[in-house]
Formats: sequence, C-alpha cells, structure tokens
Amino acid sequence: MVHATAAEAGELVDLPARSAGETVVVLGLETTSFPDADFSLWRPSRIAAEQKVECAVHRVGSWAAGTPGLGEELPVLRRDDLPRLLDGTWSPYELSIVEVPARPTSAQLDDVVLAVGTAEHGTPIRPCPPGCWVDC
Repeated sequence: MVHATAAEAGELVDLPARSAGETVVVLGLETTSFPDADFSLWRPSRIAAEQKVECAVHRVGSWAAGTPGLGEELPVLRRDDLPRLLDGTWSPYELSIVEVPARPTSAQLDDVVLAVGTAEHGTPIRPCPPGCWVDC
C-alpha cells in the first residue's frame, strides 16, 4: 500500500509494477472524475472498462461494508495493465492496491479483505524494509 501526498497516482504506478507479482488487486479507489448524470460515482470496474483494462471483479461482502481502504468491489487485473488504468487522464484518490504473485481465489481475496479490515488504519500491515523511501 502506498500513501502519498503531492503526487498523482500515475506518478506512483511504476513503484508496485517494479516489484509486483503478475496480479494487482485494487482494494479501494475513490474519484470524482467519473460521475453519472445523477452525480453518482462509477464503480472501479466501470472505470477500468472505460480505460480499456480487463479485470475480474470480486464483490466484497456486506460484512466488510464501510471499512476504510476497501471498496464494494475489488478489481483484479494484470500488473502490466496498471499504467493504463492510472494513465493520468483522471484523478483518483484514496487508492489502495495490493500485489499478489498470481490470480487469487475468492477465498484468498476474502482473507485480504479481512486482513485490511482488521488492521489498525494508517498502520502498515507488513513492516517496511530498512531504508525504504516509500511509506508502505
């Protein structure tokens, strides 16, 4: 998870891409860049489709609704498609992603949701390596 200020998501996209497994899971994504006519905001999977990024979607159960850092759905996409999703033509905020070595199962995604949902908000789930310059 990357926390940053004074940067656009597109500027950070190469950070996970350098070390990520083959798959990236978008845990949370907020934006006001894609409103409908009634001002309701698009789901991340619809934004991905608009950006021509294929993704599988895992719906988060009602047990995790309203959890900081988690959306109602988790788009699962190829690592190489992340730059196209975050191409700089729109402005995401509160972006939470996790890299995984391969396509996770539904049960594994539920485990990730549980880990994120029960973690102390603002505290890394895993510690940063010494000398790391990214707040992970």
